[in-house]
Amino acid sequence: MSNINFEYFRKQAKRLLRDCRSGNPAAIGRLRSQLPQLNNVDPQAFSDQIKLADVHHALAREQGFGSWAEFKQSDYSPVDQFLAAVRNGALARTTQHVEEIPGLVESSIHAACAIGDVDALRYHLEQDPSLLTEERAGWTPFLYACASPLCRLNSRYAAGILQCVSLLLERGVDPNAFNLEDSANPGEKVPASFRAAMSGNTAVYWLLMKRAVAAGQALKTIPQTPSAQSMLDAFKSAFSSSEIRSLMSDVRDGLRLNPPPPASPFATYYDRRVGMSPAARDVAQRSFGLFLQHGVKPTNEATGPDLEAPLHRIAVTGMSIEMARFLLEQGADPNVVRPDGRRPFELAVRNGNDEVAQLLLAHGAATGGVTPGDTLLGSCIRADAKTARAVLATHPDLPGKLSAEDFETLVQIAGRNKVDSMRLAAELGIDVKAAAKSGSTPLHIAAWHGHPEMVRLLLSLGAPVNLRDTAYRTSALGWAAHGSKNCRDADEDYCAVVAALLDAGAHREAAVNRWRIPPELVCSEAVAQVLARKGG
Repeated sequence: MSNINFEYFRKQAKRLLRDCRSGNPAAIGRLRSQLPQLNNVDPQAFSDQIKLADVHHALAREQGFGSWAEFKQSDYSPVDQFLAAVRNGALARTTQHVEEIPGLVESSIHAACAIGDVDALRYHLEQDPSLLTEERAGWTPFLYACASPLCRLNSRYAAGILQCVSLLLERGVDPNAFNLEDSANPGEKVPASFRAAMSGNTAVYWLLMKRAVAAGQALKTIPQTPSAQSMLDAFKSAFSSSEIRSLMSDVRDGLRLNPPPPASPFATYYDRRVGMSPAARDVAQRSFGLFLQHGVKPTNEATGPDLEAPLHRIAVTGMSIEMARFLLEQGADPNVVRPDGRRPFELAVRNGNDEVAQLLLAHGAATGGVTPGDTLLGSCIRADAKTARAVLATHPDLPGKLSAEDFETLVQIAGRNKVDSMRLAAELGIDVKAAAKSGSTPLHIAAWHGHPEMVRLLLSLGAPVNLRDTAYRTSALGWAAHGSKNCRDADEDYCAVVAALLDAGAHREAAVNRWRIPPELVCSEAVAQVLARKGG
């Protein structure tokens, strides 16, 4: 029997149809991402032409099905719902399913790979080695790992997914593996490297490059995405050019000659919460310039699985002020709207990226959508006590109204080791102990990154030392052990973190994961010695 509440989807379809016909840009953008045939239609014509059947088709595609009829006839289990969200690249829905669906990694090797639980992956392969290439909805475990949007949530997920991909490659999976975007069109092959690139899974993409994935293959076989044909042609032109091939060759040679240390796979990879390495930034800027030469223009529409424009991402991460300036000078709209109604300026304020915010203002960004919560959170990130206290003077109850999504800001602060920012947040009455949307607390993230001062601060503020996270079901001590071998090569810092956690009452049981693997088996040798000496 189906587990889907189709009445909910029918009502949602009617609401979407009504919003599209009224010209709502977020609703139109959402449907355009699933209906390539209507992508070139201007908004007014789109509003006039859209039919309920089109909306049904778009919703079915969002859930990973080819048609509304197929969607209705499916026996759609909770695991299927999660995997459909992964295939669609929908970060918000994927994260929600991780929080709400128990036993995902235990019940499905595909889910284990998408979440990045390498111990669960080993368990499934030990039980049945044939699962290595088993398909679910036409996708293998390898493809689910490469395409998982959870890598964008935080670097702990990204590291776990990278571990899963590495293990699958060690077990013999072809790095050039692909599936079909459309089973009726065998010519539209979508390589795993393309899945990784489109999901923002940069670490996995570079790993596949190292494993001799031919850049030309990944670039020539771009599927027909919901983009204007002229834009698609421009990308194909750029990717087939000698300049881009030379750039990709330089990247491969650089990785071959200067591979990242095994103990710190994120040393040279892009981390959404930290930024780009100088080498990665240089590659991004050089490649973008080449794309422009071939006719690729910055889009003024929110695109991709999360329906974000490049300016949205830059506003959130603050990664590249140079890239933002270039996009705006080339005609990018500073007021492009995401499905949630947020504009780049509001996101820049909320994420404390003042330089990006000022640049957007200079190019005509609207300011009316900024909320007191945005200003408060952004002020905390910048450790701007004056502005933060001014907000509280007029909204004294604001700290108690923050959501799990708002608490992701504290996770960001912890991961970036902004101790003064975290201290200010606590002084303002913000609960720095709460779990964020990702299911982890600031203490988990600080421990995984190996930030002793941040960990000590959070412990002094009452952070629960033995609380387990949602995805990996382990405590901050388990995260610190894992991070010592998979995040940074910084034994002194990790030993200090582990010692602080043990002194605060961390116990071994909470650090043992659901597969009964103790922390001393997943950590660096130095951290294992601390665990043996202080952990009993």
